[in-house]
Amino acid sequence: MVQTFAQGLRRALKPRQCFHCGRHIVRGEVYGYQTNKYDCVYTLAWHLDCEELAAEYRRLSAHDYDDEGWPGLREEWCNSGEYYDECDRRRGFYPHVVTRMELSDQLRNPKENDQ
Repeated sequence: MVQTFAQGLRRALKPRQCFHCGRHIVRGEVYGYQTNKYDCVYTLAWHLDCEELAAEYRRLSAHDYDDEGWPGLREEWCNSGEYYDECDRRRGFYPHVVTRMELSDQLRNPKENDQ
């Protein structure tokens, strides 16, 4: 079972990677964090709008999550097989989140984008 030790908001003193979209949280940006313990102690960081969308998705999907906690939003959408549909559904409400996820896709597959 995951134990939560601390959570809240911080201002980034160095770049961090968002747990939900995989993109960088830039220096000076306010971000959310949570320090947990499962097998070891670790801290997750996320863009505030990414966590807002992830919380809404968790609430609407009513999934039962295992003892390891919630997966990141992008990972959850990819595992469900609904990644592109979810991006299209949320684009008008959370444009920055969807844009960051799509940018990650484009940077991962540069050869596909050249065609």
